[in-house]
Amino acid sequence: MIKRRDLLKILPIIFITLYRRYNLLLSGMGRTLPIAELFLQNIFSGNPSRKETKVVMVLFGMMEIVVFNLLYGSLIYRDLYESSAYIFVRQKSRRRWFAGKSLELLAYSAVYNLLFIGITFGLCVWRSDQRLDAVAVKIVILTYILATLFTFWTTLLINLTAILAGAAMSFVINYVVLSLLSLFAVGFETISIVNKFPLLLKLNPVANVTINWKCDMESAALSVMYFVVLCVLTCMGGSMVIAHKDIV
Repeated sequence: MIKRRDLLKILPIIFITLYRRYNLLLSGMGRTLPIAELFLQNIFSGNPSRKETKVVMVLFGMMEIVVFNLLYGSLIYRDLYESSAYIFVRQKSRRRWFAGKSLELLAYSAVYNLLFIGITFGLCVWRSDQRLDAVAVKIVILTYILATLFTFWTTLLINLTAILAGAAMSFVINYVVLSLLSLFAVGFETISIVNKFPLLLKLNPVANVTINWKCDMESAALSVMYFVVLCVLTCMGGSMVIAHKDIV
C-alpha cells in the first residue's frame, strides 16, 4: 500500500535534478548536438567517453540513484521491524506481504525516475536547436526503464541486507560493492580478467546501466532483460529470507 508520507519523499528529486543540470540552463553548450546525444551526455556521468570517465565520476553521476537509496533503503526493513508481530502472526503469507512491499518500492522508483529522467530530457529538448526525433524518444524510454529497474534493484538489496546485517551496515556494503562494480565498468580496458572474459562486463549491473547499452538498441534491450531477470531473482531470494525470518 502506497503511503502519502513515503510518496512525498520523491519531491526533492525535482530540485536536485534542476540544480545538477544547471549547466543546461546557464550554458549555450550543446545546442548543435542531437537531442539524444545531449541527453546521454547529461544523464549519468555527464561524459560519454569511457576512457575519460573515472569511478568517482560514475558514482557522482548516479547521485540521483544514491539519493533514492537513502530515501527508501529502509522502507521494507522499517515496516518489518515496526509491524513484525502483525506480519508474522496475522498475515496469511509472508511472501505475499514481501511481494506487495517490493511492488510498492518499484512504484516509488517508477515515479521518482519519471521526474528525474523527464526533467533532464525536457531541459535537453529545450536547450537543443535540433528537432526531436524517434532516436531520442527511444533512448529516453530505454533509459527510464533501465534507471527504474536499477534503482529498484539496488534499493531492494539494501533493504534485504539491512534485515540480515543491520541498517547501517547495509548501506556500507552496498556502496563498497557499487564502487567495485564501477571500477570494473569504467576500467575494463585495463583490467586483464575483464578483457579475457568479456562476459564479466556484460554481467556488471553498473556497466549495463551506464556503458554497455549505449552502443545500440539491441544492447539496450538485452540490458533491460538482464535487469528484469536480476530483479525477479532478487525478489525470489528476498521472499525466502522473509519466510524464514524469526519474529523480533
